[in-house]
Amino acid sequence: WLKDIANVKNVEDGYANGAMRLAQAFRQNTVSSLIWLNPSTILKHTPTAFGLSVEEIGAARFLSSLRDVTGGLVRGNEQWRFANDSSALIRNRIRNHANDIPGAYEAAIGKGLSWDNPLTWRWAIIEFGSKPVAFGDALSAIPLWLASYHKAMDEGAIHDDAVFIADKATTRAHGSRLTMDRPLVMRPGPGFKGEVMKWFTPLYNFFNHAFNKQIAAVWQAQEDVAGMKAGAPDAKTKTQFATNLGNKLFWFVVFPTLVEEWVVSQSTESHEGLVTGFAKHLLRQLGGGIVGVRDITNYLT
Repeated sequence: WLKDIANVKNVEDGYANGAMRLAQAFRQNTVSSLIWLNPSTILKHTPTAFGLSVEEIGAARFLSSLRDVTGGLVRGNEQWRFANDSSALIRNRIRNHANDIPGAYEAAIGKGLSWDNPLTWRWAIIEFGSKPVAFGDALSAIPLWLASYHKAMDEGAIHDDAVFIADKATTRAHGSRLTMDRPLVMRPGPGFKGEVMKWFTPLYNFFNHAFNKQIAAVWQAQEDVAGMKAGAPDAKTKTQFATNLGNKLFWFVVFPTLVEEWVVSQSTESHEGLVTGFAKHLLRQLGGGIVGVRDITNYLT
């Protein structure tokens, strides 16, 4: 009775925490399987990331930098190492569980990766499965970073400022994994509600970034139209506005939809026409950035 009057909890937290850890492990295993056991994920993400990089820096500079990275083993390694050594952003884009706080904690208490303990193989398998997607992302992120860095240096920036400019350009094109750059819906916090919410936002980071770029393009277009209405734009200004808007529309909406349509048509036996397939994947693309709506559009398509 002493424990009862001391207001001991009637619920055993140990069971709740165990159930939550089980749900978390099941979610992580499911997401990992959807990535590395599904080649279409790689085939969709890699060219889409390439397109966003081209839109950010321009085709000429991007392709020139891409040749430097992939044109030769020695030259490519030098470029890759320079970007990796200069930018924490580039280093952190390829995640490594052993270098994260949870991984370091597990290693400190003797529960890190060990070939003698099969229970620790899970994270090794998850990381191994994520490497192809990470490599496909780096194959465009690093050339973009280098192109932005050299452009800034050509314009007179010092090394540190050029690194900052290149980091910003890479983040604008590829998004960010930093917690402060994630929306509230992706930061639900610990506990049962947080774990439930995470089931609605797997693989959402890239879709959220694409959605933000689409919204930013609309805002920019509205500002440009308002500016032209307030003045008397000449034909050159109107042409530049139409070119910029068409460029963003193509890379942010049309190109990802074409990639989606091509990958799905190659991996399924769908007999839909090109127009029907494009319309369905366009609906999926536009709805993919809104939690809840994307579930509906995925079901419909």
